[in-house]
Amino acid sequence: MISGKKVGFLVVVIGLLVPLAAAAHNSGSCIASMSASLDSAVLIAADSSEQTVISSPTPLLLVGDEDELKGVVSITPTTAGPFTSVRVTLSNISFSTFADCATGAITANPSTLTDLVIDIEEDDDDDSDDPEDITPGSPVSLEIEFEPEDGLVSDGAGCFTGDFVSDPSGAFEAELEDDANEEEDLEFSGAVVSTASPEFDIDTNGDGTADFTIHTDSTTRFDDPLTGVSSLAAGDLVKVEVEVQPDGMLHATEVELLFDESGDDGATGRIACVDSSTGATLVTMVFAPANPDHDFPALTLTVNLDSGTKFKVNNGNVNISGFDFDADNLSPGQRVTAAGGTASGSAPEVNASKVILKLQQVDGMMVGSADTGAGTFELTITSASDVLLTAPITVKVNLNTRFVGKLRGLSSLNNTDTYQIKGILMRDPAGTESTDVIFLAKTIKVKKGNAP
Repeated sequence: MISGKKVGFLVVVIGLLVPLAAAAHNSGSCIASMSASLDSAVLIAADSSEQTVISSPTPLLLVGDEDELKGVVSITPTTAGPFTSVRVTLSNISFSTFADCATGAITANPSTLTDLVIDIEEDDDDDSDDPEDITPGSPVSLEIEFEPEDGLVSDGAGCFTGDFVSDPSGAFEAELEDDANEEEDLEFSGAVVSTASPEFDIDTNGDGTADFTIHTDSTTRFDDPLTGVSSLAAGDLVKVEVEVQPDGMLHATEVELLFDESGDDGATGRIACVDSSTGATLVTMVFAPANPDHDFPALTLTVNLDSGTKFKVNNGNVNISGFDFDADNLSPGQRVTAAGGTASGSAPEVNASKVILKLQQVDGMMVGSADTGAGTFELTITSASDVLLTAPITVKVNLNTRFVGKLRGLSSLNNTDTYQIKGILMRDPAGTESTDVIFLAKTIKVKKGNAP
C-alpha cells in the first residue's frame, strides 16, 4: 500500500557528484540501449560439444531500465542440450543514453567482442535442477542480458567512456526459453514524443526524436494514474514492458510513469538517517550510483517535502504487498528519488512533489543459515551501504525471486560466498524502529565481474 502522509516538513540531504542540473546522472540511468550485430552464436553443451546457431550477422537490440539491458533473438538448436554457455561475436556496437553523460560523450564504436563466452542461466521461473526443455529443430529464444555497470569502464564522473572492461563476460548472462512458453518482456524507458491511439512514440536517448513506436491494445496494463494512450502526453517519462511480435511490432504489456533520473528536477540517493524527534521528519541522504553499491561523496542537496508530496514505489515486479511506503516508513539505506522543482536559495534545494522508492543493489554475506520455511536469511552488507545498514538485514525471497547461475534457491546459499542482491528495501511492518527493514529480493547471484 502506498500513501501520501501529512507531514509538517521533511528535509532530505543528498550528496552530489555533479551540480544540481546533472544531479541525477549516474551509471545506471545513463545507458538507455545497446545495439550490435550478432555475427555468430555457438551453443556449448555440458559435454563440451558445440553447435553453431547463428552464422551470419543478425541485428541485436538490448534495452532496459537503469542497470540491465536485455535483448532476444530466435535460434533453432539441432539437439536438446543441456547447454551451459554460448560463445558470441558482437560487432558494430553502439550505445544510446537517456541524456548527455557527465562528460558529455560516450565512445561511438567500442571494440568488437570476439568469441565472448556467456554463461547460460536456467529459466527464471524454474527452481528445479532440470534444464530448459528444448525440442530439437524447433525455435527457441536466446535472451542476452548486459549490465553496463559491470561491463563498461567508468569515466570517474558518474558515467561511462563506452569502452568495455578487459573481460566483460561477467557482465553478460544468457537464457534459453521455449518460444511456446511465455517469455519475459523487454523494457524501454524514455519520454513520450507523440500519441496516436492505439500507439505512441517513445524517445529513449534524450534527443527529442522518436526511437520506437509502441503498440497497445485491450490487454495492455496501464498503471495508475494512467488509463490508456489518451492519458499520455508528450514529455511524459514512462517505462514500457513490450513483447516483440513476429513482424517486429513492439506490443506493450505494461506502461507506467517513470521519473527518469537524467532529469534536472530531482535527484536520487540513499537515506542515511531518519529523525522524527522534533515532530517533523529530518532525513539525511547520500547520493551515489546504486548498481553496484558505490561509495558516497560528501556534497549535499536539500529536498523539501510537504503534505502534498506523493509517495510511490518503482518495484520492478517485486511483490510489495503487505508493506507501506510513506512518510512514516522511511528507513536508512533506502534508495529513493526526490522529484520536484528547484527551490530558490544559495544552496542546491528542491521542493519535492514526489518521492519514489527504487530498486537497489547490495553486496553481502549470509549470516548463519537460511530459513527455508520463512523464505528468509540474514545478510551482512559488505558494499558501501554497510555504513547505512550496519546490522545484518533480513532478506526475503518469494516465487518470483530469480536465483542466477548455479544457485537454485535458499538451500544453495552458503556463508562463505559474497552475493549481489537486487531488490526493494522496505520497513518491517512488525518493527518499531526506522532501522527495522526487510530487503525484498528480485535477484540473487554470486558476486563476479567488475563489481567492487
